[in-house]
Amino acid sequence: GRWTQDHIGVGICWLKVELIYDQEKLNQFPEFFFELRGARLYDYRKDSSIGGNGNHRWGDYSTYEYTENPIIMDYNYCRGFSWNGDLFLGMDMPASDLPFDKYVMAANLADEFADYGRRYRCSIFLDADLDHGDNLDALMLSCGGIRVDGVEGSWPIIGSEQPIVATFTDDDLVRGEKVRFRKRRSMGDLVNAVSGTYQEPGNMWSPAGYDVQTSAAMVDIDRRTRDVPLSFPMVFSKGQANQLASIYLNENRYEATAEVVLRPGFRNIKAG
Repeated sequence: GRWTQDHIGVGICWLKVELIYDQEKLNQFPEFFFELRGARLYDYRKDSSIGGNGNHRWGDYSTYEYTENPIIMDYNYCRGFSWNGDLFLGMDMPASDLPFDKYVMAANLADEFADYGRRYRCSIFLDADLDHGDNLDALMLSCGGIRVDGVEGSWPIIGSEQPIVATFTDDDLVRGEKVRFRKRRSMGDLVNAVSGTYQEPGNMWSPAGYDVQTSAAMVDIDRRTRDVPLSFPMVFSKGQANQLASIYLNENRYEATAEVVLRPGFRNIKAG
């Protein structure tokens, strides 16, 4: 009873194609390939009512704009996608659980320009049949990011240079507490080559290989090749795929790990 004649086709993407073709010259009906630009999204940075600059307003789809920024996609997914009052995709989180300043920082970093264009762009189909974690992990994979869940809420930290916020020495360890230290990873955990594919728009969005990220010096140290496959089906820039694979390679070369107890002055350090 809630659907009327006015609702037919509302919220559904569709198109109609008419053509005349010569069956003698084409032995089968032609196939079509459609390139979708995607949904318009709410950009909190453009909402002057919450501290941004612009006319975007949450819930008013007419103010939304197309974006390739994975952090904006992440925010919209966390808030949830609704049509006619029905939530059909996303988590339905309140804005108060998504810290504005931290989301602005992450989105601005993604929009920064690198030698291959904007640092992080994303093209993705978010699937309502998947767990929320799977959809969010795919978005984070497109920007080398991780999600932080804390008292202040939930937010992403993307792959970029991070400032050193604290340094401790042996004098900061609490005497009498156990220290666990491991200097090396196991050989099975070490990575010295990363390869895979991304989506190439110039070839009808077919998978294409990015440059293998490796180092001859690393291979010499490990005395064998340890190649790990890592594909980016939501990335459509070879330069970006190279950058993400390089991040994964470098972070997996850190070997030493430790569990220590520090003096109380360090208790205010927070994730991110």
